[in-house]
Amino acid sequence: HNSSLLFDYIHCLLGVDDAGHDKATTLKTKALESIDKMIGQLASLLWEAECHGMARYSICVTGDHSTPVEYGDHSYE
Repeated sequence: HNSSLLFDYIHCLLGVDDAGHDKATTLKTKALESIDKMIGQLASLLWEAECHGMARYSICVTGDHSTPVEYGDHSYE
């Protein structure tokens, strides 16, 4: 058992943050929907790989701050 963490891929998505700064509700919604779709596709592909015994995978989705369109800036929650 190896308890060390291995990160094969880290990706930062700025579209949601930018849309918040621009106070662009529709753009922020579309960005979130797009990210949701991408995560679903990635999860499906990783599940397939796991079913074929290729490896075990984990997905971690997190944010560093919120950027509500109401404020147009970070709210530090």
